[in-house]
Amino acid sequence: MMRSVLLLSAIAAYAMATESTASPLAGNTQQKCKTAIERADKQGSLYPKNLFGEGNENGCLSYVDYQSQFCNECERLRKVSERYVNGMCCPTYECVRRDDNPCCGVTCKANTYEEAEEKCNVIYENNQVWNELSVYFGAMVAVKVETADPARGKCCDKYQCETNNAVLCEIEIERTPCVTEATCPACYYAEQSEPTNIAEHKCCASIVCVRDNTCMCNNRDNQECPMPTCNEFEQLVVLAEATADSCCAVYTCQRNLAKICAAKQEIAVFNVFDNEGQIVEQTGFTDETPSRVCGPCQTVQKFKPANFAAGRCFPEWKCVPVADKCCENSFYVGQGILDLDGNSCDDYKPDCSADDCATAIVVRPMNEIKGRCCDTWACAVDNVCACNKINCPFETAVQYQAYFCPNRPGDKVAQLKEVVTIPAVPEAGKCCPTFSCRDTAAKKVKDVRLAKRKAKRASRAAAKAAAASTTASPATTRK
Repeated sequence: MMRSVLLLSAIAAYAMATESTASPLAGNTQQKCKTAIERADKQGSLYPKNLFGEGNENGCLSYVDYQSQFCNECERLRKVSERYVNGMCCPTYECVRRDDNPCCGVTCKANTYEEAEEKCNVIYENNQVWNELSVYFGAMVAVKVETADPARGKCCDKYQCETNNAVLCEIEIERTPCVTEATCPACYYAEQSEPTNIAEHKCCASIVCVRDNTCMCNNRDNQECPMPTCNEFEQLVVLAEATADSCCAVYTCQRNLAKICAAKQEIAVFNVFDNEGQIVEQTGFTDETPSRVCGPCQTVQKFKPANFAAGRCFPEWKCVPVADKCCENSFYVGQGILDLDGNSCDDYKPDCSADDCATAIVVRPMNEIKGRCCDTWACAVDNVCACNKINCPFETAVQYQAYFCPNRPGDKVAQLKEVVTIPAVPEAGKCCPTFSCRDTAAKKVKDVRLAKRKAKRASRAAAKAAAASTTASPATTRK
């Protein structure tokens, strides 16, 4: 194809050099080409004749001659343009690959698997010694990644070189054996830090030599360890365990908080209430100490128990007064109930002996929550008893009516007054009945009739007066 391009370029350059003005017409191109050949004949130049073909028709190479001179067996000739087109004196051709045999003339790198594997094991080219010394020599394998398909233009099988890690590890271990426990010194043992992984090209397991402290300490010269001396309030504790640098554990004396707190509780002194309500001293702490410190009139609240491990030897609590505000004045044995001022409640009870019908009663009971420590007393009179000593002015309604609103004599005479009686209630203090006079229905009817008569009389008198005034008016004369 390159040859055809060069040939076409030479022809075009020669044709363009012989013409003074370019013309797109084929006739002009034909005339120029003929003139160029005649001029070459006169000058004795063989270049145009060799170029166009001296014995060929029209001075140009034939298709067969062009094919035999410029294209190989794996190529065919393809016409690009006719003669006199684009300023060319001859038809233009180019050599292209044959479509029926695209793999003609193609040489493959490896035709078989053995050839491919042999090429993969060439680590260093042109140096057989270095090649055989390489650990990869013999560990490389060929893997076919693409199969040949000439019809589609794939002329060769494609192979890829890969490493067979198993074979590679065998070669490496044969040349350099793996490290074992035998390489560790005395009193050291091997521990695997990382296992083998053939896929990741890790042929040997990684090991570390770990020191055996027990072995080292058992083989030392002086095997006695120092120990401190602790008192009765201390205990022996391990400050530091034995290490690789020290075969003996480090001990120290630490305060025994439990023993210290127990001793403090035994000698502690508290002011507590005894059974008679007196404050006395108590030596030593017990579970009843908080309640005895607070006393009978206070309760233990917000109690926080002791914690020897934290160094809190005594519990914490708060004494809160009880709801009974009178407790402090009344809990003493033998003194009875007292008020807030310390006086006996019996002093407030009244003496009702002066009245035979009176007795002492509680009108307001005590209320410890409000601070009212004593009952409120009063002399209550027995109304029935008091009423028995009273003489009522009227015992019956008949007596009252006879005195205040007596009836008219006669059985058939309508009575104008009657008596309303409210009976006595001695239990409520109403010793005598109450009487009152009230008009009867006959009296009310009588009053209505009397009012009507008076109204009629007044109406008649008014009519007469009006008539008299009307009669007197005409007698008046105008002056």
